[in-house]
Formats: sequence, structure tokens, C-alpha cells
Amino acid sequence: MGRTLKRGIPDGDDVRQLQVDLRRMLPSHHVQVTRHGHFGPETENAVRLLQHKLNLHKDPPGVAGPEVQRALEYRVIEISGSIGRKLHLLDSELKRPTGSVGGNLHVLDQKLELPTLGAARPDGRNLHLLDDKLELSRYLKPLPDPEGYKPAPLKHYTGGWLAQLQPPVFPGMITPPPLYFRDPQHGPSPGWVASGGFSFGFVYRTAKDGRHWEPSPPGIGFFVNTKNAPSDPRYTLQIGTGVTWADLLVGGRFHLSLVSQLAALINLDPYSVVIQGAIGPQITVDIIEDKLNIGLQGTCGPQWNLTNGQFQFGCSGVLAATLQWELHRKHHHHQ
Repeated sequence: MGRTLKRGIPDGDDVRQLQVDLRRMLPSHHVQVTRHGHFGPETENAVRLLQHKLNLHKDPPGVAGPEVQRALEYRVIEISGSIGRKLHLLDSELKRPTGSVGGNLHVLDQKLELPTLGAARPDGRNLHLLDDKLELSRYLKPLPDPEGYKPAPLKHYTGGWLAQLQPPVFPGMITPPPLYFRDPQHGPSPGWVASGGFSFGFVYRTAKDGRHWEPSPPGIGFFVNTKNAPSDPRYTLQIGTGVTWADLLVGGRFHLSLVSQLAALINLDPYSVVIQGAIGPQITVDIIEDKLNIGLQGTCGPQWNLTNGQFQFGCSGVLAATLQWELHRKHHHHQ
């Protein structure tokens, strides 16, 4: 029994073989499975359908663990040659009289197809098929790939650019009073601030599944803030960059990542220029995979106002929806 196959694992020949077996087991009008060796949403949906079809519950939904792989191993077989003087088929769906059987016998999902009748097996011993427990090692062999099929080279995802847009949400960001505040002019410490706006930028994704880095070149954002004191800015233009250590933990549609950011803020009403850094966790939920997600982010870091010399250290929370689309991807081909 091989490794457990699921979303996020590296590409491999065992994933390709799983896809080949799923294509044999599942009708093509129900599910399409491409044999490329990458375990993506297409393969996960096919495994879910197989688990539902065969009433398999030990492996998590969409995961090809020991139970799913054992079911495929038992069911995707071929028995070749002249067999049996008496054939005992203990299957409620097959009503075939005993007798001489020859040719090929295909066992597919408990439905036994007997394409031809022919000569009896010389030794006359009985052949017993007990559901999916087949003690016929002399006659069993893996079902060969379809005639003429040549596996395509595996494609390993080695990076790609994404464009990301966070549409206006208010209040998308909540900033409580800073944990530390210093003002050379001895002004009051900022209070609670709520902000809403939009941002746009690009991200380079180094891998599509599993833990990976996502650096981003400078992007732009514009925000409207609540104003609780004369020194609080009404509007903020943000130019920022960052690096995300993505998919530290993945559970279904949920993703946990660690984000770090460095930004220049140009505040208006009143005017000031601020440099800030932040780091913290981010949880996102896929609404449409690789297209739309909703995320909750909490970060902490320093902020330095270059205009009036104020310095503060604080935290903020952000709730945002992110639309993204892939611009370009790179693959590495190998046999």
C-alpha cells in the first residue's frame, strides 16, 4: 500500500495510477479525470464519487487512503484464460447459471461481465468470487492501460503570477489603540479607528499546493478612515509589499498562512507620511478555488510618522474578500 493521496501532496506516478484506476471505475459521463499526476480538485471530486458509490467511510472525503486504494486494487483486475468447470458467483446482481466459462472475466464494481463462453478449465476446480475478496493470485494481474495509451510527461508547477483585487469593504480594518505610543509634541494617543477601501496588486506563487512562499511586488490601496481626533487622517493611500508563507495548515477549504508586510502610507486630512511594518497569521476560506476567498488577518508591528515624529506599536484586524486570477504559470516537464 502506497502513501495516502490527497490535495497538497507532490505530483507523482502513484497519483497518475490513481487517476487511471478512477477512469476505469467511474463512468465518463459522471466525472472526468485527467491522467497528469497532479492531485487537484478534479481528482478529489472523483475520489469523493468513488467513496459514495462504494459506500467507503474510513478515509476522509476526497482522500485516497488505505481503504480507497484497497478497493481499487481488488476491483480493477482482469482474469484471463480458460477457467472453471463450475463457476460459483456469490453476487446478488449476477444471475448466471453454472457451467463452462472461458475468455476474459472482468470484475468491475461487483458487476461481473462474462463476454464469452468457451472451453472448461482442465483441472475442473471451482472458482469462488466472494464479493471483493479475491483469492485468485494465479489468475490476477493489473488491468493494462487502454491500448495505444502513452502517459504524458508529468508537469510540476514551478511558479506563477496572480493578480489580486480586494474590493471595498467597510469596516474592513479595525485598529485598536496602540500598545505603545510616543509623540515628541506630547499629543494624545490615537483611539479606535475603522477603515474601509480597496487594494490591488500582484503575487508570485512558488507552488500551487503544500507549504510555499508568495512574495508580492509593491501594490496600491486606498482607504477611508473614521476620524476620532484632529490628528487622525481621513484618507490613506497605501503602497506596500510583502511575503506570505502560505498553506502552513490546510483543512478542506480553510488555509492558515503567515503574512509579513512593509508599507508606505500617505495620509490626507491632515497630511503625513508614515512607514509601517506588520506580521501575523491569516485564515482564508475558499469560496471559488483559486478565484475567490474570504480572509481574516491579524497583524502587529511598528509605525513611524516621518512628518511629525510619532512612533507607535500596535495591532489591527482585517476582514477582506479577495478576487484573484492567474496570469502566467511555469511547469517543469519530466518523464
